[in-house]
Amino acid sequence: MGGGLGGASSNAATVINFLLKVKGVRSSNEEFLKETAFSLGADIPFFLVNKNSVVEGIGERVFPLKEKLAGIPVILIIPEGVSCSTKKMFKLWDLAKETERGRDMLVADSSLKDSCSWEVLINNIENDFLDIYLKENPYLTPIYEQIRREKELIISLSGTGSTFFVLSRRERGMSLNKLASCVRERLKGIKGVKFKLVETFIL
Repeated sequence: MGGGLGGASSNAATVINFLLKVKGVRSSNEEFLKETAFSLGADIPFFLVNKNSVVEGIGERVFPLKEKLAGIPVILIIPEGVSCSTKKMFKLWDLAKETERGRDMLVADSSLKDSCSWEVLINNIENDFLDIYLKENPYLTPIYEQIRREKELIISLSGTGSTFFVLSRRERGMSLNKLASCVRERLKGIKGVKFKLVETFIL
């Protein structure tokens, strides 16, 4: 829990999809279920779609990507002993936005929804929570900075934290083993911070 990977939301979406598909919930109740899902958690609509997607607003508008991303290697960096409260992170985000220019809703670049290429996707990876997360956990900044300095890699934060994810800038440019080795090499000099690396693929 608190890793920013959507565990609770995906569990909720699984139950809702079970009710819709296996139990044969009537279509008249389908929209009610989806509205209820959104009221329970902003990430649940994304997991109901269950595809790589662009998400707008506060989670209610989901646009599946046309680009096929399945099988692309990704490394998760999970700091040990760090758990982020989504509620707390959103409060901090609200405060930051109110200080800067008022609260903004997320609206994606139209190119992501229309004809998303790997290059467009990589160039649009950003997370408004990253600066807040590193400010709250400054001792984790070396992890982020060490990976960011490697030109072949891109690193960002998953959700509201605490998990970082790392991708190769070139689509399928590295095998999973090579990507993992590159990440380990960049992080081997970091001291005083415990973390786990998880080697996986985009589904």
